Amino acid sequence: MKKSVSIFIVFSLTVFFCFSCGTDVTKKTSIDSTSHQAGVPDEGKVLYSEKCSLCHGENGDLGSMGAANLVTSKINSAAVLAIMRDGKNGMRSFASDLNVEQLNAVAKYAELLRR
Repeated sequence: MKKSVSIFIVFSLTVFFCFSCGTDVTKKTSIDSTSHQAGVPDEGKVLYSEKCSLCHGENGDLGSMGAANLVTSKINSAAVLAIMRDGKNGMRSFASDLNVEQLNAVAKYAELLRR
């Protein structure tokens, strides 16, 4: 009995985290013209913060629930776009949430997180 309760709790938490990743739980942020970084795509930064930071972290290195470390990532931009569009492993697809221009903006911003 105790084992089945533990399994149920683990399963429930896993489902919760899978569905919470990438949802709009953060407040929408506006772009502050005084805080622009040179060369940073503003739309990509805002969308990344809203859609990606829960799992990848604001700096790209959080790795929550198996999310890739974007700081050390070596994949090219075409692969990044394919993963965002189609999903991979535990990451869901964002094709229904973001248009092509928005996906490109997020991909460009994610590349800026690399060191």
